[in-house]
Amino acid sequence: MNQILKISVFIIIMHLSTIASAQFTFGSKFFDYGNGAINLDNITHITPTWEYFYQFQNDGNDTFLNPYSEVPTSGTINGRIDDLYGDGSAFENMDYYFIVNSSNIKFDDFTLTILSETVHFKIPSCSEFPAREDVRNFALIVAPFFLISPSSMEGCEQLRKKQNLLTQDEIQKIRIQLEDTANTYDKIVN
Repeated sequence: MNQILKISVFIIIMHLSTIASAQFTFGSKFFDYGNGAINLDNITHITPTWEYFYQFQNDGNDTFLNPYSEVPTSGTINGRIDDLYGDGSAFENMDYYFIVNSSNIKFDDFTLTILSETVHFKIPSCSEFPAREDVRNFALIVAPFFLISPSSMEGCEQLRKKQNLLTQDEIQKIRIQLEDTANTYDKIVN
């Protein structure tokens, strides 16, 4: 009888420890983002965001570097990319432009970056600076973004070295990263 009592107590203790360990789990739903995981049971707000600003050659000064923010969704990304950038051919004929894109998903006070800030930028030859006030004004406003002073020919050359032209391949990279943002958000909330 003593042996049966010991075995019964052992089984009860093992059963209780299994139940207790199940109660100490971290939650039922995690999102693994590669460098760690987020316990979604502890999150109250999840917000995907696409942030961008731009200045195209023929835009007025009133639109210069105004920040824009949208929620990227699978249904709207392609249309918005087409509205903003088309196939990229229009940028070939522009003397200058400046475009910045980024996307992220915010979990309460944690931000997961999907599309790191990308800058696409074009500026004409420095020989055009003295004759074109629009190019000088553009350089004066854009240069601080790169921590460059455009007031000299050296500053102009430094700006020209920072050029990253917006091509069809670059537009496709932006599109893919925005789709990743929308798909990741959908995976988390569904």
